[in-house]
Amino acid sequence: RSIAWLLPVAALLYLGRGEGASHEDLVGKVLRRGNAEARHVVAAAGAAGARFEAASVMKLAEEVLEEPPREHAPAVADGDSEVEAEGATEGEVEDAEDAEEEAEREEEGEGGEEEWTNIDISVACMLLGGVSFVMAIFGIVNYEDDDVRRYAWMVISNTISIFLAVLFFTGNREVLSKFFEGASKEFLLLVHTLHLTVYLVALLLVIGYTAGVFEPYDKRSDLTKEEWVIADAMLFNYGEPLGEKSEKVRAVSRGDQTARNSVWEEDNGIEIAVRKIKYDLEKRKRLNRCWATLLAHCGGFAAIAVGGCMQHLPFFRRHVLLTLLPIFIISAFLLIAFRGSSIIRKKWLDGSRNNARPGHRAQLLAEQVSEAENDIIALTVSFLLVQVVRYSITGILPNEEGEEESLTPTWVHIFALWAAGGAFLATSLAIFKCMPEEHGEEEHHDHINMHKSRSELGLEDRSGVAEHLHRIMTSFFMCFAWCFMWGLRWAWIAHPLLGLDVRTISARILLALALSMVAFVLIVYLDKIADQDATGTIANLVQQIVLAVALLVGFAWEHSFDGAVTAVAQLNGRHPRTTKFCLGLAVVACLVYPWQKYILKKAMQLQDLKGERDKAKADQEQREARQREKAEGQQAGGERNAAKAAPEVNKAGGAAKPMDVKSSMDAERTSGETSSGKYTQLSSTKP
Repeated sequence: RSIAWLLPVAALLYLGRGEGASHEDLVGKVLRRGNAEARHVVAAAGAAGARFEAASVMKLAEEVLEEPPREHAPAVADGDSEVEAEGATEGEVEDAEDAEEEAEREEEGEGGEEEWTNIDISVACMLLGGVSFVMAIFGIVNYEDDDVRRYAWMVISNTISIFLAVLFFTGNREVLSKFFEGASKEFLLLVHTLHLTVYLVALLLVIGYTAGVFEPYDKRSDLTKEEWVIADAMLFNYGEPLGEKSEKVRAVSRGDQTARNSVWEEDNGIEIAVRKIKYDLEKRKRLNRCWATLLAHCGGFAAIAVGGCMQHLPFFRRHVLLTLLPIFIISAFLLIAFRGSSIIRKKWLDGSRNNARPGHRAQLLAEQVSEAENDIIALTVSFLLVQVVRYSITGILPNEEGEEESLTPTWVHIFALWAAGGAFLATSLAIFKCMPEEHGEEEHHDHINMHKSRSELGLEDRSGVAEHLHRIMTSFFMCFAWCFMWGLRWAWIAHPLLGLDVRTISARILLALALSMVAFVLIVYLDKIADQDATGTIANLVQQIVLAVALLVGFAWEHSFDGAVTAVAQLNGRHPRTTKFCLGLAVVACLVYPWQKYILKKAMQLQDLKGERDKAKADQEQREARQREKAEGQQAGGERNAAKAAPEVNKAGGAAKPMDVKSSMDAERTSGETSSGKYTQLSSTKP
């Protein structure tokens, strides 16, 4: 938008008159040319002389730039330059262009730097950063420590699920905004509440369908049936059942029914590792976890929209403390809805048991829906509570998406928000420390025996206090993640990095990349600290911190995804909201299957492996404890026997009368032959 554009515009006008080009075409040609090519045009104009008047150039600049240019007139518009320009010929223009191009080639040949545009620089940074980030992910998902791999896959799975949920939810929200554009806030609050209700009902119905609750009884498969599946992770059909080919499994051919791991020979004689699992049950668990996670995130975002719309009502936003009331209102609404869902699930489970069925499908439904409901209320409460904290710090209530329209944060605001996040983290760790042990046992058993019911695990009567403590703890962990992320955004606004505005897509991606790299490094070091703890308490705390870090990374990428979808939807200027909705559906349809098939499956397998190893470790400790008790009992019994076999005390002299060897052997033989007539040892226990 500087006066430098006038020179190439004027030159093209002069050179294009003979070709009959219009002003609009010439102006578009200049704007499509970059600064590098415009220099050639400027040199040609200076050599041949541009025959124009200063007034016409100023008018053209106003049309092109839509604003009056600076008061400086171009040097070529001076009188002396205009007189000299009239003596130039068309051949001199071509010679000047050739000379300039040759000079450019010589300069580049001598190692001169080529001039790049901002788009080129952005694409280059994305290429380098993307490749580096992908290689870093490959490194951490193949780390030598099982816990680090499990945490890494968990972070990646959560990030992808948030990405898919954001695409789907924002598309639906944009369509609703288009239909109800211009409506009052009270009416929009009702629309958002109905939108939330749709997700809650869909959660119950979709998980019920994937669990098989609605299947006819005569067509239901046996979920406890075990099948041989491929156990070689290098093959494309890893985890797939062998079916009729299981006859070639070595354990099957030997008739070993108790074997859990074996090998299967292909037609070419190559042996492949296989294992026996409950395939149908594992598949349904993965599908349940997939849709429960997606619908939980969508339901959480919908509940945030309800609470955010309520907070911006004139009655609530007039004071900071009043903005806390919508949190209690939306929490009460969710708890009532969850109670109704629990009643329906209990009826389905009781109906299965009354008909002499184990009720595995109803149990899968109850477990997954319960976890999803906890995620919904924790996500809602955490976001809205951090909104109130930010409102109390800055005096500006963020909008429903968490953005402040006019805010210039200071370091006082930033450190205050980070301090609030640290307080949330400390409180959540304190709650975790005070949690009843039965809650930890339930989480442990859910990873190992997810096919068992709560009553089979002895956990059906878990108190409601522990359930609410778990929800509060999860909410505070999420509050820590929100505070840390918004604090980083404020810091970027206060001191822009690389001259980028934090609201741009480039800045959002850079922030998400930086947080992801820091999170992976933090996971490695936290795992080393947890490995040094023999009691397991620190390991449990580290796991909760890693969950908070995973949420932090997921939220950072959520802002990047949301901005990216909005930017792409703007390509269709006439229907951006419809484009956003269609784009979300298309991406979700393409990515849900590979996510649940490969990423979520891997994360769940590593969780099951962790549970199996913990169970094996606990069993080993119990065996060692029983052996110690047995050894101590044997030692005590030996001491008692030795005391009974002690030499008799001489009553007269009080001295001990030793027993000779022959008498001892006779007594031993007599005691052994009393029962069977044959000699047996007095005791079969080893000393």
